[in-house]
Amino acid sequence: MFSLFAKFRSDEHGAVTVDWVVLTAVVASIAGIAFVSIGAGVEQVSTSTKTYVNNAAETIGELQDSVFQ
Repeated sequence: MFSLFAKFRSDEHGAVTVDWVVLTAVVASIAGIAFVSIGAGVEQVSTSTKTYVNNAAETIGELQDSVFQ
């Protein structure tokens, strides 16, 4: 029984596969966390940019109206 356990412990067939599976899972997890973190920030910047552009467009429209009247 102990010799079977010792043989199992020393056998490294498939060890590289397990390493790659674990490494891939870690990379996928980090990518998911980064995606969620960045997504919230991008939404906030997008809203701020939209507000800025809308205000600039209104200001330009008011300037054009006052110049061409």
